[in-house]
Amino acid sequence: MNFFSLARWGILAGTVLAAGMSLEESHDLAAVMLDIQQQLGITQILVEHDMAMVMGIADRVLVLDFGRVIAQGAPAEVQANPEVIRAYLGEELVEKAPAGREAKADSDG
Repeated sequence: MNFFSLARWGILAGTVLAAGMSLEESHDLAAVMLDIQQQLGITQILVEHDMAMVMGIADRVLVLDFGRVIAQGAPAEVQANPEVIRAYLGEELVEKAPAGREAKADSDG
């Protein structure tokens, strides 16, 4: 686990925290992270590959593809973004995505 603190600014950051964890351990980690945010009001920056955990606890998600921001916003918006689907799941799944669920990538912040 790689946690580091930017306490001076009230930020807690972590990289690939759930790597190698079981589903139960991942759920426990997510619960702890939510407790930190809710009880202490500490902003958290998470670089993570466990998308179930990320989408379950994040208020806002930013997606990179080879270092380029391709989408950012609420988890549901990002999951429905055709560019995210294309980059991470493949072109054929973009064509099967339900109509009207396309969100534009917002790289302006």
